[in-house]
Amino acid sequence: MWVPEEAQRRSFLEELRSVVASGGDHLPLDLGAALVTAHEQPWLEPDNLLADLDSLASDLHIPAGSPGVQQVARLNHHLFTTLGFRGDEEVYDAPFNSYLDRVLERRKGLPILLSVVYLEVARRVGVACEGVSFPGHFLVATQGHDPRFFVDPFGRGTILRVDQLLGLLAKRLGRPVMAMEDAEQYLAPCSHRAILIRMNNNLKASFLRRRDDLGALRAVDRLEILDPAQPDLQRDRALLLARLDRPQEAVAPLEAYLDARPEAEDAVELAVFLEQLKALG
Repeated sequence: MWVPEEAQRRSFLEELRSVVASGGDHLPLDLGAALVTAHEQPWLEPDNLLADLDSLASDLHIPAGSPGVQQVARLNHHLFTTLGFRGDEEVYDAPFNSYLDRVLERRKGLPILLSVVYLEVARRVGVACEGVSFPGHFLVATQGHDPRFFVDPFGRGTILRVDQLLGLLAKRLGRPVMAMEDAEQYLAPCSHRAILIRMNNNLKASFLRRRDDLGALRAVDRLEILDPAQPDLQRDRALLLARLDRPQEAVAPLEAYLDARPEAEDAVELAVFLEQLKALG
């Protein structure tokens, strides 16, 4: 039966809400990414995207008990040599580089989407990996391997050691990184919920750069499910609704933001804007 596009979007958004409510920080990453993609492109079926990930893993065999380095080598060869996954450097921040179906189809995408593919194929073949929310460049790390090492899916599986990442981190932070304790928060594994939050923040920023306010508002819809304690999302929702010429809908979220953040730097300016919105209503 044909379902109108917006109704289908609402259905996928509610399914995401249900998955987050039941799974919390450890919700299924593949399903979460599939629902984000389907919410953006409501003609897609999330189950088909999960089947596509199954297919990627079906031709890969990794002997049980093989050393971690050997497991990663086989996984890297399969994904980056045989299948040709790589980073998209030409149109890096295009929204489609955050859509699971397009990344699987084009074999290109952002670091975090390629990492999602890596993590989910690894899980399907029994290789224990975890996502690492490194500043500006998402990575994958192996579990239970000493010394610890990292994989860069955007760089076709380049292996990085801790000392290399400390040097990169110093450049990203603009200051020396003197001890491992200083860097641990940037090298620690992150939850599936945190991965999906970062994915949607990327999408929101990409849509805003393209002045696609409806796209940015969809990202805010998802972020409010994934990160409900973040009051800035209410401000973002209000400003987007105002720009979409929906001032009455913008009042409540802006009031909620000002109630939660009365000392924010933009509080005075937004309080004036709130009165203007009320006048329009």
